[in-house]
Amino acid sequence: MVVYQGELVLRDSPAASGKAVDKLQFQDTVVVNGKSDDGKWEKIRVESKGIEGWIAAGNLKRAQ
Repeated sequence: MVVYQGELVLRDSPAASGKAVDKLQFQDTVVVNGKSDDGKWEKIRVESKGIEGWIAAGNLKRAQ
């Protein structure tokens, strides 16, 4: 679940310079599929939209 209090940009690569793919909203549900080698980015899938991309690490909370 997204915990960032605002729009969170989903990118096509694990970098701030990566192309924006979509924007996530607070409490959107996502599936984490991995992390970048440096641990600063998480690869996610937005099941409701059928898209994948990267977000900055630390913006997610595991749903119970």
